[in-house]
Amino acid sequence: PGAGEPRDIFDKIEDCAVISQLTQATPTVSLHIPWDKADPTRLKQAASRFGLGFDAMNSNTFSDARDQKLSYKFGSLSHTDAGTRRQAVEHNLECIEIGKTLGSKALTVWIGDGSNFPGQVNFAKAFERYLDAMREIYAGLPADWRLFTEHKMYEPAFYSTVVQDWGTNYIIAKELGDKAYCLVDLGHHAPNVNIEMIV
Repeated sequence: PGAGEPRDIFDKIEDCAVISQLTQATPTVSLHIPWDKADPTRLKQAASRFGLGFDAMNSNTFSDARDQKLSYKFGSLSHTDAGTRRQAVEHNLECIEIGKTLGSKALTVWIGDGSNFPGQVNFAKAFERYLDAMREIYAGLPADWRLFTEHKMYEPAFYSTVVQDWGTNYIIAKELGDKAYCLVDLGHHAPNVNIEMIV
């Protein structure tokens, strides 16, 4: 791999190939869209050159892309504005379409939606809006795909996030259906908490 930070997804694929060669344990790459968006044919060729494939697609509704119309500053899939929620749903459906062309079989959804102060957000209504949006995304999954929802207790919101713990995540999976699963990101769990206490 080249020295320094990867310049684009093609540099990242090359770096992933080195890790795969060293460990013999990571033969797939998970793309984050829109950050890793590129021509699917070129992506497949680059991955194939190194013997890599593509794993779960990751949507990004936790930061604003340059060309998006509406901001996710105050939420995405749980936003009070229907247009912003629609934009976030469409982005996730686009991630599925990109993933289908690459041979992916899963979508990971994490939202940064939440609040920083008590009273800033109606938690129950925000959760219901999130579930409604996720039902649309779930309906867009191919039959052989899985949907992973990810929770984080406080990040980036300091007071509470819409999907804040494994229990909420479990409810989401049960509400959506058999293709929905809870994703535990071990890089973001509570400090000094044993992993078995959060799953």
